[in-house]
Amino acid sequence: AVRRPRAMSFSLAERARLAKKRDDTPVGAMERKMRLLAVDEIGVHRVLEAPSARHLEDLAVVSTWGESKRARRVVTLTAGVDATGGAAVDANAAGWFAMGRADDTVDVCDGVTGGVLGGGSVAVGALPVCATVFGPSSASASARLITVTENGDARVHAAACDVHAPADARIVGEWEEVVSNWKPCQSAIRACVSEDGATLATGGKGQGNNLKTHDIETQKVLFKAKAQPPNWLGYVAPPWVSAVRFLPGRGGGDGETILVGTGDHALRLYDLRQDSKRAVMDVQCGERENATTVMAVCGTRDGNTAFAADARGAVVAMDLRTQRSRGKLRGNSGSVRELALHPTLPLVATASLDRWIRVYDVDTCKCVGAGYTKQALCSVAWDVRGPAVAAAAAAAAERKKAKKKAAREGDDAGAEVAAGDGGGSDVAVKKKKKKKRLCSDDDDVGVVKKKKKKKRAKEATEDD
Repeated sequence: AVRRPRAMSFSLAERARLAKKRDDTPVGAMERKMRLLAVDEIGVHRVLEAPSARHLEDLAVVSTWGESKRARRVVTLTAGVDATGGAAVDANAAGWFAMGRADDTVDVCDGVTGGVLGGGSVAVGALPVCATVFGPSSASASARLITVTENGDARVHAAACDVHAPADARIVGEWEEVVSNWKPCQSAIRACVSEDGATLATGGKGQGNNLKTHDIETQKVLFKAKAQPPNWLGYVAPPWVSAVRFLPGRGGGDGETILVGTGDHALRLYDLRQDSKRAVMDVQCGERENATTVMAVCGTRDGNTAFAADARGAVVAMDLRTQRSRGKLRGNSGSVRELALHPTLPLVATASLDRWIRVYDVDTCKCVGAGYTKQALCSVAWDVRGPAVAAAAAAAAERKKAKKKAAREGDDAGAEVAAGDGGGSDVAVKKKKKKKRLCSDDDDVGVVKKKKKKKRAKEATEDD
């Protein structure tokens, strides 16, 4: 039997502070339906929903889509980003998700219907480690798809858009490669794009694969991190970047500060404005005897707190002002593969190999909701939609249902026509023959009944 996480109890002081925080949050944001998209190791996509941010304890899987095929499983998942910077809420990229797959392709999908946008999958030549889709802006009327592969190759694709169309029909053109043959690093384990879509950060394992940032438009190097100082034995550990994420709260989300998790269980903060080219913060995550590879990192929008998750399921909340741990996100019993910070609310979601999606309060580090998904998870992302986009998504879902219903009715009508013409399928021919045989049998029965009736009338006359 599946055991749900135990409900957390709050003190009176915590309840008062949480009530004040909810009062300060816009009512529309708190009462809006909470929606998460999770992907597992066999390629199935699961949509989890809760009635509102006040009722996250009711988080559960409401629908699934995608074919169960391990060869096309999703290895990286990113929600659509508004081209002006920040998460897409009632914006042109709301409802889009960029998915890098194990068969060396990238899909841009609609979060409601699951349909692939832009004419189909985009081949990138190797396993993708980063895929981010940006909506159109005043500077460009096209959507942009930025990808990075494990071989260190980066590409930029563009597709024409109609900003007035629903989310599932907004991309009207096919993806066309506009930037190719760009190699920002020798090999990459992780990569990410800043929220304004101008800066690319990459990192990998081995010499020459330390953290680097590039200008996407000019492909020029903006920052190249130096190795950390030698330890007390004089040993300098080789680079091993296992997680990377731009910190949105510092620098206004314009790619000036970056969080990095390493294979030697360290969390580092880089300030690209510093001349030293070294991390301004370098702390160990977890206890030394149990520490392992950092799998995912993220930071709050105020720039004060960072979260780091490792391969043992431990998630640490780090205060970036004091460089000390201020708590842990407890409950995960498997490797945490992804951390997803809500763009407008103080919530962070975790996707773990223990098959649970858990949502935590950023301030208290308490679990406020969890949903069971039946399969080991690879990634998770928030589907943030405002009222206008949510209404458009609902209309798109209704159109899809109506289309399926019309197709079923058309198939039934075609079968009836084929049966009536007598030249259709074998099934229709058999039905026609059976009907004819039954009619002939009924005629024979009628003739026999008439003969018996006449015979009885004749016998009665002779008796008289």
